[in-house]
Amino acid sequence: MFNLLSIISQFNFLWIGIPCIFLFIFVILFLLLNSKNVKKASDGTVFSTEEEKIKYEKLLEKVNQIFKSIDLDSKSIESMGIDFEFDFIDKLRGKGFSDAQTLLKYRYQFKLLNELLD
Repeated sequence: MFNLLSIISQFNFLWIGIPCIFLFIFVILFLLLNSKNVKKASDGTVFSTEEEKIKYEKLLEKVNQIFKSIDLDSKSIESMGIDFEFDFIDKLRGKGFSDAQTLLKYRYQFKLLNELLD
């Protein structure tokens, strides 16, 4: 009886264990080969295609123009070619929008920001 169980367990290893080992090795190799096709943006964001990465980096550059200067004033905003009002960028960068009336006042500016991010 014990000998029969030993034969059955060897049979299970051959028909179940070995294919599972090969499947595991195949999955690991597949993941390693596909991970090399990943594109990374300058800030570390990962993309699957070069086109997505380029589009993201262009957008990141535009958004960074808004946040890069600590001494932002209305003349520097105009020189960057940004269509946003100085007060809107100032509130966006730090002061915040304290009430609903302020949010509604800048609704057109939010639409411009949304268009920039799309």
